[in-house]
Amino acid sequence: MNELLPSLSEFTNEVPASDKTLLVVNRTGPKPLINLLSKAFSNQSITIAERHIPEGTADLVCLIEDGKVVATSPLDRL
Repeated sequence: MNELLPSLSEFTNEVPASDKTLLVVNRTGPKPLINLLSKAFSNQSITIAERHIPEGTADLVCLIEDGKVVATSPLDRL
């Protein structure tokens, strides 16, 4: 996981600005999962984004706040 954090920091500048962002990394599941996350957080100031990072963990969700990864979770745990 620690080797992933430097790779993620390269992408945080590309993530749309908002109070918080859920970044889905290397999604392997169907696109409706992203739509489900978007609907679940539609009433909150959270942007949902996704990126592919070569050699990164599949189906990882990162909470980004103020440009920093503050929490991570496997997608299936959400």
